[in-house]
Amino acid sequence: MVNSASIRHVRGALKHLGKACPLEKIRALCPDLTENQVFLAIDEMSRSGQVRLTRDGKGAYLVESKHGVARIRSCRHARLISDVLTDTGEKTGQVLCLECFARFSVPSCTQMH
Repeated sequence: MVNSASIRHVRGALKHLGKACPLEKIRALCPDLTENQVFLAIDEMSRSGQVRLTRDGKGAYLVESKHGVARIRSCRHARLISDVLTDTGEKTGQVLCLECFARFSVPSCTQMH
């Protein structure tokens, strides 16, 4: 069974991109999900008719929303943010807006003075 939070996260990444895009680009916008979680969410969305999964001429997977998802135009980045972590779980000094999936550097206290 696919976690509904994973599906929401992938759907948000598609909204941010606003077009057909490579699977790897979606993975990059979902750093807190594993490769398997992203693929399972896309598989579930494909089976339910929300997206279409195709391959380009080079063998890369492309994901396209069947419902013409509109790109998010404005976000105040005020609702939910999450630390961007490395593969080993260390903080990168960036945060990710979970609404529009934009990444921002976090200013240190020394930069603010």
